Formats: sequence, structure tokens, C-alpha cells
Amino acid sequence: MWDAGRRLYRGMKRRLLSLLTALSLLLCVTACALWVRSYWLLEGCSWYDVNHHYFQVSSLKGGLWLHRNAAVPTGFNIRPGSFQIKVTVGSMPPTTLGFHASHGPFQWTAAVPYWAIFLLTALAPATTAARLVRSRFSGVPPGACRHCGYDLRATPDRCPECGMEAAGVG
Repeated sequence: MWDAGRRLYRGMKRRLLSLLTALSLLLCVTACALWVRSYWLLEGCSWYDVNHHYFQVSSLKGGLWLHRNAAVPTGFNIRPGSFQIKVTVGSMPPTTLGFHASHGPFQWTAAVPYWAIFLLTALAPATTAARLVRSRFSGVPPGACRHCGYDLRATPDRCPECGMEAAGVG
């Protein structure tokens, strides 16, 4: 009974990790596309909430910019609770490796470079790919113990030769 629960947990864990890896790969590809696109287009989405705060998300020059202000900038005629897409061009604050953070009274601005987003979202798919390549070219035939090479087709849970658990099966 306990062993069946452990197997079910292991299978659910594997599926969840696979789903998260696929989501991370999707985010990685999206970040890469937005990174390239940000050098040709200045895009942004702005909205003004019911508390009279203005918020803007922009993609510009290799970075994702977030800006919050207590007042709506000139040229925006929007109702509270709605949003408006508008391109605004202005001077960009200086950045360090593409990162930026500043704040003042009732406002803040932050920037995260797409290369950092790309690296963070590429970690899980790269780890999975490395694990697959390592297992494919390890030289241990499928169904054999990775530790000692013993044939585990008759005892798939644990190696009778060295005592290694099923995680060590090739």
C-alpha cells in the first residue's frame, strides 16, 4: 500500500516537473522573441486604476520596463478602471547591464533586461536536456543499473547486486 502511494507521488511529481519545464521553455522562447522585437518596436500597455494610479509596462531596447506614477502623463485621456495602449517616447534612464530601479515621491520605475529573463527561463529546459543527453550516451543499456550494470528486468525496484534504488536504473 505504502509503495503504491510512493509510486503515484513519484509519477505526479514527474508530470508536474515536465509541465513546469514545458512552461519554462514557452516563456524562454517568448522572452527571446520579445527581446529581438524590442530593438525594432517600442511597445507598451498603460492603464489608470480606480485609485487614480497610472501604471505602464513597456518593451524597449532589450528590456522590460515597469513604471508607476500617481498622475496620468500628458496625452492620456482614459477613464479609471480602463486601459489604453499608447507609444510614448522619451529619454531612457541609465541602466547597469540593462537593470534599472528608481523611485521618487508617488512613483517608481524598474527595468529587467530580456537576457536575464531568457537565462532564468532557460534553466529548467537546459537541465532537462542535459539530463536526457547524459542518460542517452551513458553507455549503460536500458533496464540496467547505472551503478553496477546488473540487468534489472526481473527486479525493477532495486538492484539485487549493489542495492541501488530504481532512480539508478538506466
